[in-house]
Amino acid sequence: MKLFFDTSALVKYFQREDGSDEVQALIDDQANEVWALSLALLELHSSLFRRSRSRELTDDEVKEVWSCVTEVATGFNIESTSEAIITEAHNLLLRFGKKPGLRSLDAIHLAGLSLLGEKTWRVVACDTVVCEVARNMGYKVINPAPAKPNQPAPKIV
Repeated sequence: MKLFFDTSALVKYFQREDGSDEVQALIDDQANEVWALSLALLELHSSLFRRSRSRELTDDEVKEVWSCVTEVATGFNIESTSEAIITEAHNLLLRFGKKPGLRSLDAIHLAGLSLLGEKTWRVVACDTVVCEVARNMGYKVINPAPAKPNQPAPKIV
């Protein structure tokens, strides 16, 4: 199965939190192809530095986790962000920016999916807005950590 990850789900492979077990199973399953934009790696790196600034991680832990990210990501299909993706992201913002509230970086991820993938691909995301927009775009969604009633899903980065 071809799986397109946004950062909210991908981070769960490297950081223990709700949904980590399912994300790890999806990524480790050799039958699955993992796809993401290079933007996801940038956001992952940013989240590590945020955790370092808040003293959740030491500098050595940041280096260790980032080393793991770069090693694991060699098995992913990582696509660069192009001008075509930015144009498509703008189109998605025009459609979904006001309601349900699609944000710019999420629009870029979904634009990459729109231009790279097919409707048979699955979107793996833990952001409720990304999941809603992906469904509206005609994709099936896997949300490893759906929001509990009266509690929003955790947002990473």
